[in-house]
Amino acid sequence: MPKFDATRRREASRGHSDSVASLAVLPDGRRASSSSDDTIRLWEIAARREIAPLRSTARSVASTALSDSRLVAGADLGSLHWLEIGD
Repeated sequence: MPKFDATRRREASRGHSDSVASLAVLPDGRRASSSSDDTIRLWEIAARREIAPLRSTARSVASTALSDSRLVAGADLGSLHWLEIGD
């Protein structure tokens, strides 16, 4: 298996203030990242920019996944949040 060398990355996107826990790819190519900074952030990869930060009421958002064209976020205390992600 090839090794990942973080010191040689080509680009990095800034946005989260704490560690990134997961990344989900939306059908239109956007990405949604979750973090222990209590946010989910939407990214437009082609333009290399953040579209929107979404604040969670949970202390930490541990995972994101796509389900039936909605984003599902798993957070602390066993909670799940379904988010409608529009254009």
